[in-house]
Amino acid sequence: MLTQPGITARSNHSSFINNELAASLVLTPARRVGLALLSATLLLAMVACGSAASNGTPPPPTTPSISTFAPTSGDAGTIVVLSGSNFTGATSVKFNGTAAGNFSVDSASQITATVAAGSTTGKISVTNSGGTGTSSTNFTVGTPPTISSFNPTSGIAGASVTITGTNFTGATSVKFNSVAAASFTVDSATQITAVVANGTTTGKITVTTPGGSALSGTNFTITNTPTISSFAPTSGVAGTSVVITGTNFTGTSAVKFNTTAAASFTVNSATQITATVANGTTTGKVTVTTPVGSAVSSGNFTILAAPTITALNPGSGPVGTAVVITGTNFSGATAVAFNAKAAASFTVNSATQVTATVAAATTTGKVTVTTPAGTATSPGNFTVTNGSATLDLSIEGLYITQATQEYPNPVVPLLQNRSAWVRVFVKANQANTATPDVKVDFTTGPTTHTLTIPASAASVPLSIDPENAGASWNAAVDKTWILPSTQIVATVDPTNAVPEADDTNNTFSQTPTVQNLKPWKVTLVPVQNGANTGNVQNAPRTKADWVDFAKRIHPVPDAIDVIVGSTMVSSVSSVTNDINVWSTILNEVTAKRSADNVTDRYYYGALHASYSSGIAGLGWIGFPAAIGWDANGSFASVFAHEEGHNFNRPHSPCGGAGGPDPNYPYPGAIIGVPGWDVFAASNNLKGSAAYTDIMGYCSPQWISDYVYVSEYNFRLGSPIGDIQPDVQGISGDGLLVWGRILNGQVILEPAFRVPANSSLATPGAYTWEALDSMGHPVASVSFSAPEVADGGDDASLQMFSFVVPLKPEVLFAIQSTHVKSGNQELARRAIAAATDFQSDIHMQDLPNGAMQIVWDADKYPVLMLRDAKTGEVRGFIRGGNAQIEAAPRELEVRSPDDVRSGVARHSRLPE
Repeated sequence: MLTQPGITARSNHSSFINNELAASLVLTPARRVGLALLSATLLLAMVACGSAASNGTPPPPTTPSISTFAPTSGDAGTIVVLSGSNFTGATSVKFNGTAAGNFSVDSASQITATVAAGSTTGKISVTNSGGTGTSSTNFTVGTPPTISSFNPTSGIAGASVTITGTNFTGATSVKFNSVAAASFTVDSATQITAVVANGTTTGKITVTTPGGSALSGTNFTITNTPTISSFAPTSGVAGTSVVITGTNFTGTSAVKFNTTAAASFTVNSATQITATVANGTTTGKVTVTTPVGSAVSSGNFTILAAPTITALNPGSGPVGTAVVITGTNFSGATAVAFNAKAAASFTVNSATQVTATVAAATTTGKVTVTTPAGTATSPGNFTVTNGSATLDLSIEGLYITQATQEYPNPVVPLLQNRSAWVRVFVKANQANTATPDVKVDFTTGPTTHTLTIPASAASVPLSIDPENAGASWNAAVDKTWILPSTQIVATVDPTNAVPEADDTNNTFSQTPTVQNLKPWKVTLVPVQNGANTGNVQNAPRTKADWVDFAKRIHPVPDAIDVIVGSTMVSSVSSVTNDINVWSTILNEVTAKRSADNVTDRYYYGALHASYSSGIAGLGWIGFPAAIGWDANGSFASVFAHEEGHNFNRPHSPCGGAGGPDPNYPYPGAIIGVPGWDVFAASNNLKGSAAYTDIMGYCSPQWISDYVYVSEYNFRLGSPIGDIQPDVQGISGDGLLVWGRILNGQVILEPAFRVPANSSLATPGAYTWEALDSMGHPVASVSFSAPEVADGGDDASLQMFSFVVPLKPEVLFAIQSTHVKSGNQELARRAIAAATDFQSDIHMQDLPNGAMQIVWDADKYPVLMLRDAKTGEVRGFIRGGNAQIEAAPRELEVRSPDDVRSGVARHSRLPE
């Protein structure tokens, strides 16, 4: 009792004593006397105790202490949370001497204060009756600057650099890799011009203002002394154009050949110069001079002498004769002619020898050899004689195909790491029984690979027919042979086994366009709809079966990275022939991809439909998410069709496909040029009029050159397939923003707090905005909304799905989210108040790895399911009651529109 205040103690004891005395009235006289004495004694003791307690002095108040505050900068109106101790009874909060607009003492260790108008940068103070506590660091009034770019990105000391960004007003410092700029000028709030100081090294740029500091995302590079690694050609005459390769050529002021200045030069890049050799130049080294210094080549540029011809062997022969020409200074020869008729072909064997082939229609006369240094003429004639053969074989063309190709102009580009076939088109000038081989050389740099293709028919055709596989010389080409700059040379009758009147037209060469496209990575997601789950790889079906047809027709590498994701539970209980059902499931698969922190994979949801005719697939145009049914016989072609949409293709005009491409070049969506299955063992050719394009609704299907090139260019330029870097400066959580736009009406789904990642929005016509309790925007993101190609009759369907990385203080400040177009609000949602979410969710284990979840659907319209261990999204459920098949061992359920603590977890017991 002594631990309680004295007054209370006396009151309690008095009550006890009075009660006991009252009770004593019914006792015997002796007991009454005893109790009276005892009561009196206790009363005196408690009075004494109470007097001692009432004379105590309360401890003096303790001075407040500020340990941290957040945010550390902001404008007037910014809400700042102070953490520390002894805040009870605080009477004043000031920012650099200016009283806060308002403040509240949340607890003894936290105060929330608002920055008042007129506040300046300085320390924060808190005052109570015990004194005043001051922060150790300043609160900065103002918005920190940002740097978005700078130009140029490299230079030397003295270079003027334009820095672009925001909030540059009042800048106090500009540094290049921690070295202060020699000078700088604040041109505007968004631009600074700074001069690089002596002693600066390569590194990031820093701009400092009273509002804080900004650091560039990339380095400013200090250019160094130039170097020359090579030049080509290595010899020539005055007027020769020479390409010089090396480093640090920016700002080049002079180029010389053996001390003679170049007639002219152009700095193509920091690593390349093109210079013209001047008159009077002699053999010697090449020099490049920049403001930083000079570079000298290790080898000489040789000034060539005029050629001479001393002999011809043989001195006569028919068309097709190989003639050895002997003389001097043949290096770099550009032409050989027989009586002014160009040789069919020639090879410079050495500086003293050339071998040339007599072309058709050549007549007797002098032989000439031309080099950059001049032209030499033979002292005597070469005499052309008549041959006895009349058959002439010629190669009219060739092409490499990886699915489709045009003829005679093979403009469809090729990609590395994809198998191919070569088709060589040979014809004869007369009826024949010749069966010549065709040799094809694939040369890249010093490496040559060779194919020898035997004749497949009993004679050489008299005309070219690309639609007939038997009328061309065809062979599979290893994918490793197809590289940028690969030259392909085909030769018919390479051993001269067939007597001909003219051998000069037996060779044909081509250098196709080859580029390296990104890998194609596919995640197949089995989708559970009620009691049905999409069949991805139950025997005998495999994951490879899903992508097989798509691999044959689309511009993708041979090796496709295909994985099977965990089963995703959809809020749709049954897959019916209804666009609203399909669009909801597609939106959920798309949201799963965003929340899974995936930037380089295409997601495809496999569904088990309750019908056999109707909607079979749905995919976004130009966005890597789609869904399709698992029906035997068609699942692979549906997959290939929907992936075509993901590769940015609309429909092709056949079979009533909605929204067809108005520029499709062929009637009835036929493929227009022959297709070729490079993975088939036989029946490779697909007739141009017999097959229709994959993006239509007709059959049989292949891919047209028009659609293939469009997909190729999309995959070449699209970032899909690249692993995007984490958002700089952001860690922790963000908000999953998702929804769809059906016939112009925005359906903004509840937001979910998820780990922040690189799934950023692509800027576009719409804006997502988050507001605080005062209606002030605290976050804003511009985004686009890709369309779906199969929206149905007169239906327009778009979607959006991305994660907005947000700092904790911004997350906690959000009270509502909005979607706008311009100034028009299209949809909004309120952020839910904090609840005891764990208690509101009821989870029960079921046999065979299943789980039952029951909740209040009015309070929580949709829930997100995640694997607590891997973070993978396992589905979205609605309606208040859901059964989860193949539930993870540890399940996490996330509350909608909850930026605070809406997470419930459940661990299944081992069965």
